[in-house]
Amino acid sequence: MGRLQRGVLRFSHNLVNDWVNLKFDYLLWQVHLTKYTVLAEWAKRINTSLRGGEMIKIQEKDQHVVEVFEGVVRHTLACGKDVLMAKFEYKKGSHVPPHAHSYEQVTTVLKGEQKIITKTGGQEKITVLKEGESCIIPPNHKHEQHILEDSVTIDAWSLTP
Repeated sequence: MGRLQRGVLRFSHNLVNDWVNLKFDYLLWQVHLTKYTVLAEWAKRINTSLRGGEMIKIQEKDQHVVEVFEGVVRHTLACGKDVLMAKFEYKKGSHVPPHAHSYEQVTTVLKGEQKIITKTGGQEKITVLKEGESCIIPPNHKHEQHILEDSVTIDAWSLTP
């Protein structure tokens, strides 16, 4: 692959990354996560037209970092055409407000402890996740997180509902 192609690929990754961060921040704050489908379609076009099926290495310096809520910092690790992966750092006592989205979410706790509350059909379920434990949140399940200890998670979302 030539220098120009690598530059275009890096530019397209940064563009997707910026779009992901902008869209994700807006959607979390507005709790309109179902609009994420627009991002999935856009990322799919970028991947298909510019990446040509090649593996892309994403360096740490290219991973956008933003505080999405007080005490909650997101590192966007990668965004493919169907999957978004991020690392979150949470301060004890922080909170991710209730929200739902039309796609599945997988969370693994690398450090700390969190209480996740899901609400479906009028039923509320409380799950405590500790270091090394994971959960899968199905599409359209309202959920929120309460951080019991300083925590680090890796989260992945399938962007196609």
